[in-house]
This record gives sequence, C-alpha cells and structure tokens, in this order.
Amino acid sequence: RQAAEHHRQALDLFREIGDRAGEAEAMNGIGETLTASGNVDKARAHHSDALALAVQTGDRYEQARAQHGLGHTYLGSHPDRTRHHWHLALAGYGAIGVPDAHDVRDQLAPSARRPPTTPLPPRGRSDVALTGDRPARGRPRCRRRVGVVAG
Repeated sequence: RQAAEHHRQALDLFREIGDRAGEAEAMNGIGETLTASGNVDKARAHHSDALALAVQTGDRYEQARAQHGLGHTYLGSHPDRTRHHWHLALAGYGAIGVPDAHDVRDQLAPSARRPPTTPLPPRGRSDVALTGDRPARGRPRCRRRVGVVAG
C-alpha cells in the first residue's frame, strides 16, 4: 500500500517536470504493486501504458520491465500470454545485458527455452516490440542478482 503511494507520488512528480521515461518507470512500479495486491486488471493497464511511454522514449529497460509485468498479470489465467510477454521481456533484458534476464529465464524454466505454441492476436499497446538504441536512461539496473567479483 505504501509502495503504491510512493510510486504514485513519483508519477505525479515525473509528469510535473515532463519526464516521460520517469513516468514509464513509475507506472511499471504501480503495476507491480497492483499485481502483488491481486488487482491484475489495473496492473495490466499500468504496464500497458508504461510500455507505450517506454517505446516513445526509447527506454528499453522499461519496455522489458513492462513486458515482464504484463506476463505476471496473466499468470495463472493465460499461460500462453504469460510466456509470450516473458519471452519479450527476456529478449529485451538480454539485449541490454541486465541481470533481470536471469529472473525471467528462471520463471520460464523448464518451458523457457521454447516460445508459445500458438501466435497470439494483437492486444493493443502491450504487444509493441522492444525498440530503441540507447541504454535505459543511462542508469545501471541491477536490482536482484548481484554477484561478487573475485580479483
């Protein structure tokens, strides 16, 4: 509950200063907290909006994060949609070389190594391909898996 409020405050601030990439980041955060609280329909809307903004701004990390979040919103109800979005997230994270790809790969295992069996119909903005050539807002994104480098 508190996390969602912080993301909403961040969203308001990003909108106030005109930071569209920041808006995508905050919307993905809201989507993740809504998914965790079981409100998948609203979460799906936030991730879809985040994806559209991330595509506009060229933020490949937030594009992949939105795809990952969209996959979570379908978890348990539409396994092909879940895998479809997670494969897009895996491709996106892998393309920019962030450790989040490991999490998605683990979630997809053992079926991770193969794409969905049937093509999915277009679903609006949530099926936008990952685009953009620049790294995600110039910030390193290492949230979950941090390793120790032996020297």
